[in-house]
Amino acid sequence: MKWLDNTRFSMGDITFSIDVTPGSQRRLSTDKNFTLVKNKSYIKNYEELGKEFSHILELGLFQGGSLVFLDRLLKPKKMVGLDIMKNKIQALENYIQADAGHIKTYYGASQGDSVLLESIVKDDLDGELDLVVDDASHSYELTKKSFIVLFPLMKAGGTYLIEDWAWSHGPQAQSGGHPWEKNPAMTNLIYEIIAELGGGNDIEDIYINRNLLKIRKKKTANPQGDVLVKDYIRGRKRVLI
Repeated sequence: MKWLDNTRFSMGDITFSIDVTPGSQRRLSTDKNFTLVKNKSYIKNYEELGKEFSHILELGLFQGGSLVFLDRLLKPKKMVGLDIMKNKIQALENYIQADAGHIKTYYGASQGDSVLLESIVKDDLDGELDLVVDDASHSYELTKKSFIVLFPLMKAGGTYLIEDWAWSHGPQAQSGGHPWEKNPAMTNLIYEIIAELGGGNDIEDIYINRNLLKIRKKKTANPQGDVLVKDYIRGRKRVLI
């Protein structure tokens, strides 16, 4: 990586432009210049991941910048990205056609489609999933559904990342009138995953900062062992926040 200024860096012949402008006014990716909705601290998290990931699934594409960044950074054997939007990201498709035949994209695809997720892991990733990046809906329900499906399908020792978990605790979401004010906080899922770490057998450890949650699967995990099927709350009631 070579930083060109505070909001742009290059990797080989590709430039990445950081744009975290709220709403729909972010720049669109172009050939050789992809938009990333990740600031420097986000990017540092990915630099610290290591290089051991070969089969990657990203949920949520926006303008394809993250998928191309992961490709350049980790150099996987196979990678799949999906997004709920139906329109193709032309700059991303051009990149795949020119340089990255190991990447496959799905459009008009929900992260809650368990049948599709299972088929992607089996057919497109050869059952070798070792990194998931969830930057899709930021919905408690949909994010949880993806985790329940995908974490058991991951290779032992794999890593599962959930981005932007803290949206419900920011100042905008704390005031009335926020478009997601009735949506359960992603923090509920973090609590459930922590409880799974304490009571279950398949999570090695959890790392969390303001940007993302990282869950590592035990190298001794049971193949396709279920997660989040038990609350581990000793029969007590819990209210979603």
